[in-house]
Amino acid sequence: MIDFAAAHPHLRDYQVQALNDLIKRWDSGATRVPMVLATGLGKTEIFSPLEGAWIGTDGLADAYGLGRRVLVIAHTDELIEQAARKARLRNPNLTVGIVKANLNQVTAQIIVSSRQTLASTKRRAAIRNVGLIIVDECHPALRSNTYGKILEHFGAFDG
Repeated sequence: MIDFAAAHPHLRDYQVQALNDLIKRWDSGATRVPMVLATGLGKTEIFSPLEGAWIGTDGLADAYGLGRRVLVIAHTDELIEQAARKARLRNPNLTVGIVKANLNQVTAQIIVSSRQTLASTKRRAAIRNVGLIIVDECHPALRSNTYGKILEHFGAFDG
C-alpha cells in the first residue's frame, strides 16, 4: 500500500485514512467509490495526492490496468480553478489542464473540466486514456443524467 502519510506530510490523519480506505475498496473490487466529507475538510487535498499516485511512480493506473490520465469533473468555475490549482501544487511534475469554454487543454495528464463542458460529445471525445475519474460534489451525478452520459463515455460503468 502507498504510504500517503510519508509522501504527503501536509495531509491530516483522517485524510490519509480516507485515501487508505479508498485503496482498500478498490483492491476488494469496488470501482465507483464515493468519499463523503463535510465542507472544508479537504476533499481537494485528498484527491490531489491520489492524482499523483495514479499517474506517477506509485503506478495505481498500472495496478488496476486502466488509463494513465485523471479527469476531475467539477460543477462551478471556482471548484474547477481550485482543483487545477491544487493539482499543480501537489503534483509539480505532472501537467494539469482545464477543459471548459475557450480552454481545451486535452493533452494534460490531469484534466479538470465541468459537467456542462463535457455534455458535448465533441469535447468528451477529445479526452482519451482516462483511467481515474474524480467527480467533485458527486451527489447530483446519476446514470440517467448528463453525469451518467459522461461517466459512460469514459467507461465508468463497464464491467
